[in-house]
Amino acid sequence: MGLFTEAWASSGHQFLIKSNPIQLGDFGKVKIDIDFSDKAYAIGIDKANRHSYYISFMVQNLTHSNQGAEVWLNNKKIGEIHAYPDENQRHWYMQTIILDNIIEDKKNEIEILAARRKDGGNDLYDDFLIKNMILHYNISYRD
Repeated sequence: MGLFTEAWASSGHQFLIKSNPIQLGDFGKVKIDIDFSDKAYAIGIDKANRHSYYISFMVQNLTHSNQGAEVWLNNKKIGEIHAYPDENQRHWYMQTIILDNIIEDKKNEIEILAARRKDGGNDLYDDFLIKNMILHYNISYRD
């Protein structure tokens, strides 16, 4: 019997939006469910072992807004998708939002709101695309 326990770490991920882009803007907001209630327990990963959550994603055409699009998790604002004013509309930009360990062992909901256009007029929202959204997290174990 040793004095020390052995610890090791791994990482996990879950695709929230795959490579087929979702359009936001005048089409409204997007809600994405993340459900850890059954899956986590089935593979032996509980909240105590999961930490360091963040989401990464690609965004295109968010170029007519100065403020970006707010991102909420379980009714708490966690960040925003930053706009690229006056940049190339065809380029895909990678962004990351850190989640501060607020994912629960239940059904979680990410909500992405539309971004207002800087020039206003009848077209209130900047239409943009988002794809390849992945939830990343670290998993630590002790023997």
